[in-house]
Amino acid sequence: MTHSWTRFTYFKELGLRGNPFQVLSPDELLSIVVLPPRIQALLAQGFTHLELIAPKGSGKTTNLLGLCQHFSRMGARVEYERLPMGAHRIQTHPIKVDIFAIDETQRLFPHERVKLLWLARRVRLLIGTHFTHRVEFALAGLPLVSLRVDHLTNREHLRQCVERRIRYFALDPDAPPITLSEDAIDWLWQQHGPDLRAVDQTLFAVFQRLPAPGQLTSAQLNTLNTR
Repeated sequence: MTHSWTRFTYFKELGLRGNPFQVLSPDELLSIVVLPPRIQALLAQGFTHLELIAPKGSGKTTNLLGLCQHFSRMGARVEYERLPMGAHRIQTHPIKVDIFAIDETQRLFPHERVKLLWLARRVRLLIGTHFTHRVEFALAGLPLVSLRVDHLTNREHLRQCVERRIRYFALDPDAPPITLSEDAIDWLWQQHGPDLRAVDQTLFAVFQRLPAPGQLTSAQLNTLNTR
């Protein structure tokens, strides 16, 4: 209890509700998601089925949840399912929905991948995966737009994601107590590229050691990250 209260006081003194780069719940992720420009353009253009392909940590799940939120706000009935480690079957029966989002489809058994095609003839699909479904969809005569999420994140998108997290945890969101200099953003991009999870892990460690509010520079990031 004492340790928790000490950490709360520490972050309050920094002008924050907590460490902005802690692991977030799905609801919290929805509050901070920043869809990359390519996905925003695709939403304006329109599509039938979409798969987001990405290695671990590139923001696949975050973007998938952001798309669910977008369509829900547009009035669509959306169902989301994430296959946990060790699961190989689709558990949801998306009959009375407009859009079914399913994450981690690389874990599906082969016959369940066939079920995915069956679903694609009945509802719009948003797919999160490490491996593409383009061949199966093409052979079934079904349209599928494929996006590599790790190709969508650039330096500017990384900056927006970092700033959104800090603003979300700031006691005064209109005046975030901590900012990152341009060279700090450069440092993060050089260190981690599009791996947003690695960025979060680095900044979590940094924010656990911040001496005071203000602007963080690349030199400070390097020092605080290696203590």
